[in-house]
Amino acid sequence: MIGGWLRSAAEPRVLVRHLQSLMLPSEPRVGRRYLRLADRRVFEWIWPVLSPLQRQQWLGPINRWWALNRRNELVLHAMTETVPGEPHHDPELLTTAQWTRLHDCELAQQILRGWSGFADPLPADYVPQAEHALRSVRSLGVAEPADIVLMSAYQLQIHPRFCEHPRVVELVRTAQNSDVPLQDALAGMPDPEGWDRIRHELTTGSPPNPLA
Repeated sequence: MIGGWLRSAAEPRVLVRHLQSLMLPSEPRVGRRYLRLADRRVFEWIWPVLSPLQRQQWLGPINRWWALNRRNELVLHAMTETVPGEPHHDPELLTTAQWTRLHDCELAQQILRGWSGFADPLPADYVPQAEHALRSVRSLGVAEPADIVLMSAYQLQIHPRFCEHPRVVELVRTAQNSDVPLQDALAGMPDPEGWDRIRHELTTGSPPNPLA
């Protein structure tokens, strides 16, 4: 099984060749890489950013590709319309931005694993939300993987604009300009009243107030 259940009218050897090509794409300036499509989470992460032509080329001789998502739902990947273009998979197909997204996959899965610990089930749009959290945290200059996962967890629990709140920005800057680990800087926020206030201010649009 390669990341789910496949339906195809192609001969097995044709299907095997297609999957082999799919899992060994060539990254610019790097060469061939192993794309872990045996892990359904990798497929789930890259599929939303593929163009219709790319999706057609990825599926190739596969008519239906089912996979379980993190909500234990069976998701169907298939072409609903014909698009013009070469029907065979092109190993040079992925763009630089898509390769960047693939490199973020492991980090995104760490974020999602942590989120599933306090949100069961995850919301239906959990992939876009995790992507947004990752982008928001990085906008503050946070670069360490553990810190990105930590900050993303706060955002997913509190508010989609968590990283825009002045108090949050202040805490991050404190950690960046000193030897204080980010985790310790965030621990300085009164819990839960401090985080609840930030959530309220972001939700209502009220101006930030100093904590008592």
